[in-house]
Amino acid sequence: MTDIVRYTLMLLGAAAVAAFSGCSSKVSSRPVVTVSIDPQKWLLDSIVGDKVEVRSLLPGDANPENFDPPLAALKSASGGILYMKMGHLPWEDALALRLKDGNGRLRVVDTSEGIDLIADSGHSHLHDDGDDHHDHAGTDPHTWTSVRNARVIASNMLDAMVEADPVNADEYRRRHAELDRGLARMDSAMSARLAPLRGQGFMVWHPSLSYFARDYGLTQIALGGGGKEISLPGLMDRLRSVSASPGRLVMFVQPQMDESGRSDAIVQATGARKAMFNPMAADWDKTMMQLVDNLTEWTNSNDLY
Repeated sequence: MTDIVRYTLMLLGAAAVAAFSGCSSKVSSRPVVTVSIDPQKWLLDSIVGDKVEVRSLLPGDANPENFDPPLAALKSASGGILYMKMGHLPWEDALALRLKDGNGRLRVVDTSEGIDLIADSGHSHLHDDGDDHHDHAGTDPHTWTSVRNARVIASNMLDAMVEADPVNADEYRRRHAELDRGLARMDSAMSARLAPLRGQGFMVWHPSLSYFARDYGLTQIALGGGGKEISLPGLMDRLRSVSASPGRLVMFVQPQMDESGRSDAIVQATGARKAMFNPMAADWDKTMMQLVDNLTEWTNSNDLY
């Protein structure tokens, strides 16, 4: 290898290292606000636009039940102006304490404040209202799987942003008003489409749709939760108790939960239609509307149950 070639390669290598280092150490020029999950990010992005960089701790394909934030995510969050926790995810309180240790001025906001929470005294059992609920320290944490709850969450986000960044308060209020009108329209459309199904049931493996079911008078039939699984005879009894025809059921499968093919056996036994539902998806609005699409797909049939 000639000296010229060797020198050229050295220059190219140095340039590549510099470019990589510049990208990896890039610091945002905008204020940083950290949220727990991607659905929160969708809501907050709708409010702040390009005024703030919103970072989500939990990747969309991660399991929120046993998430352990990596060190880089903790460092990023502790350097922000706000941490907006979802409110009742099992790892959030300990995380908030760790972040406060790193930055005593960091404000932690509970975005679920004001929501009518679904309480539970056990991990998964039948309540008097006919719904299967899930427990995380006494509260079902999946508050964001409800458009009505999302309006409360967004309002809490607006209040926090106005206090943290009063210079852009008018812009935040304007964008929030637009978002809230859109959520109200979404809720109205979902109510109209789901009205014929009121009182009917749908199946899930992990009980993440309790708030959604409550909003529209549906019954969530959870097959697993708290380390327990419902038996097939128990499931058939459950279906009869809610006047649900097994052949007209939808079973929602959550990609984060490892079901090892067990959902396929349930689908085969009940004749249910299997549909994917990712409660952690970044495109929260599309995910919620797809949920309704899957439930109402069969309603044009002449033999509704």
